[in-house]
Amino acid sequence: MAELPDAISFAAARVASRNVDVIKALVEEPRNISRLVEDTGINRSTICHHLSQLEKYGIVGSDYRVITDPSEGAKGRAVREYYLIKEKLAEVQQTLADITDYLRQSMEKVPY
Repeated sequence: MAELPDAISFAAARVASRNVDVIKALVEEPRNISRLVEDTGINRSTICHHLSQLEKYGIVGSDYRVITDPSEGAKGRAVREYYLIKEKLAEVQQTLADITDYLRQSMEKVPY
C-alpha cells in the first residue's frame, strides 16, 4: 500500500466532483470535448482542465479520429476523442478502498 498521505493526494486529485462527472460521461463510449460539454453541462474550459488532470494521472487517454458522418461535424476533420483506461480505474478503486479501510480503523480508535 502507498504511504497514506500520498494515497490521499492521489485519490483526492481523482475524485473531485467534476472529474467524476467526466468519468461518468466516458463510461459508455469515447467522447470529444464538445460532446462532453453537451452531456455534462460543464463549460468547455472546465472540461479541458479536468481532462488534462485525468490524462496526467493515466485515467483517461485520447486518440484522434477523422469525422466521416456529416451529422458529427465537418466531414474529413480530425477530432480528438477521450476514453477511460480501465486498468487505471481499477488502481484508483483499490486506492480508495485502502483509504476507506484506514479511515474506518482510525475512527475505531477515536474515543469519542
